[in-house]
Amino acid sequence: MKKLVILGAGTAGTMMLNKLNGTLDKNEWQITIVDQAEWEST
Repeated sequence: MKKLVILGAGTAGTMMLNKLNGTLDKNEWQITIVDQAEWEST
């Protein structure tokens, strides 16, 4: 599996995530977005 890290969850980072999430094969790529804000997903 290939891994891609996007640094920054601002406007540009979320736009790239949305674009790549619809373009890249989910069985081949793992996309992670990193932001400096401290929060935990559930």
